[in-house]
Amino acid sequence: LRIGTVPTENVADTGGTVVGTQTSQRDTKRLVRPFRDRRGALATLLRTPLYRFRYRNRAYQDTEFVGILAERSPMFTMDGGRSFNPITASGYAIAAIQELTRRLTCVEHAVASR
Repeated sequence: LRIGTVPTENVADTGGTVVGTQTSQRDTKRLVRPFRDRRGALATLLRTPLYRFRYRNRAYQDTEFVGILAERSPMFTMDGGRSFNPITASGYAIAAIQELTRRLTCVEHAVASR
């Protein structure tokens, strides 16, 4: 859902401000548990296949994207596997960066102590 001051032309129209699932405040969530599997997140990202693609309906002015296919990366989907889940994908990316930072820090300490 987008809210804007100009009428939309078609379903692929990207004008206006997106509303809805972007809420990230704690009071909108039921926390289950902290995510701590940073190693697993990195491994998942490393084995996730990426593809260059354009949407068949020429959405987004036939822009070429790089991303996943839902069928090949179900952990990064939502809505019954039909659409990309940016929340989980960004969480995995942050966890992977944290793991890489941890590894780099270990290497830096090892080098510094020689």
